[in-house]
Amino acid sequence: PINSGEQYAVWGSDARHIWAVGVANASTQLFFDGTTWSPQTVPAKGTLKSLWGTSASDLFAFGENGLTLHWNGTSWIDQSQRQPSAGDIYQAWGTDASHVWAAGDKGTIWTWDGSVWSSLALGTNNPLTAIWGLDANNIWALGTFGDSFRWDGSQWSSLPITLGQPRHMSGRNAGSQWAVGLGNTVLKWNGTAWAVQEGWLARDKQLRAVWGTDRANVWAVGQSGTILRSNGKTWSPVYCGTEAELNGVAGVDDDG
Repeated sequence: PINSGEQYAVWGSDARHIWAVGVANASTQLFFDGTTWSPQTVPAKGTLKSLWGTSASDLFAFGENGLTLHWNGTSWIDQSQRQPSAGDIYQAWGTDASHVWAAGDKGTIWTWDGSVWSSLALGTNNPLTAIWGLDANNIWALGTFGDSFRWDGSQWSSLPITLGQPRHMSGRNAGSQWAVGLGNTVLKWNGTAWAVQEGWLARDKQLRAVWGTDRANVWAVGQSGTILRSNGKTWSPVYCGTEAELNGVAGVDDDG
């Protein structure tokens, strides 16, 4: 167990380089070296909600009030967005170390070009809580009030969601993209729109995060120790022996 408060996100480059972030306390940033978890010193305090990186020496952490941190392999650097209207940043995704997108409050998308962060408002005051892409020309940003946007390499287009309230998104390829969230949401991209997934068994539990290796191996976690696994056809519960809130899920190659 990690005895340092509630954790909201986890990310790893391999089995010996895994980070977890969560509520603001002395151990906001945690690092797993393959054997034990230990706290890391960070230059700015605050609740962190998301992690995304390219390697063990290039990792971003995002959180409340525009909090943005960057790990360069040696130390954490504060890149926080200090504008009064920055709001919270909920999830990030990128193609490489110089192309990163982050979704946040008031319909804001933050973009990193390798040197500076810039912001773009997508025309909604609602928070955008999930973002993921196939490549630099195919990126989706979703919100908990039915907001859905797609980037085609030149512009963002609105694709509203009529069912569900997505909170987190992940994927592997064009046929394997999922979103989970409030209102017992499990969504899958069918090529033209987000469709509700049927046949899963935790309908009274809110889901907090999703991750998978391919369409036949997808994991979702959430309230009261909920873990679901999809084999590409149906979702099934996996018992883990805890009633704790599960807010993040990620995996690494066993050989890493």
